[in-house]
Amino acid sequence: MSIATLQVRVINASYEDLAPTTLDRAIMLVEVQKRAEIIEVDETRLLRTYTGEPYFLPKVIRMLSMLKVPFHYAEEVFSRDGVIRRDDSTCGYCGKKAYGKDITWDHIIPKSQGGDNSWLNAIAACLKCNGKKANRTPQEANMPMLWEPYAPKRRYFKADKPRRKSKKDRT
Repeated sequence: MSIATLQVRVINASYEDLAPTTLDRAIMLVEVQKRAEIIEVDETRLLRTYTGEPYFLPKVIRMLSMLKVPFHYAEEVFSRDGVIRRDDSTCGYCGKKAYGKDITWDHIIPKSQGGDNSWLNAIAACLKCNGKKANRTPQEANMPMLWEPYAPKRRYFKADKPRRKSKKDRT
């Protein structure tokens, strides 16, 4: 691995994490452009500048001015994994935690009785309870739910698109 490809953590002026960058880009931000400062160095690695001065490798740099971080809003998409994550891998009928193939999700009102795939009609269930309830409602199966399902609130994601380089960065 080349020393220039080492990763350096970049934090905003408000100390929130930004994307990591390479060592050569970090040195450019700190020494040449004067847009960042070094917060933490790796004292086990030492570089020498072209003038012969010792220089510790930076591990964390902080931007001197705030950078606007692009965010967008997205609804939580209904999925099997989403239901299990919402219910914290806990069966909604017996309350036991289960993981991997031992946990699944169940339609509260079965699809054969007009139920749909939605957050309010789905609950995490262990295989035993899911098989016991079968194609019935919780009342018909005499299996009361321990909590009412809900639709998760909106989640916030950082934009995954890479930022377009400015003319200064392209040279």
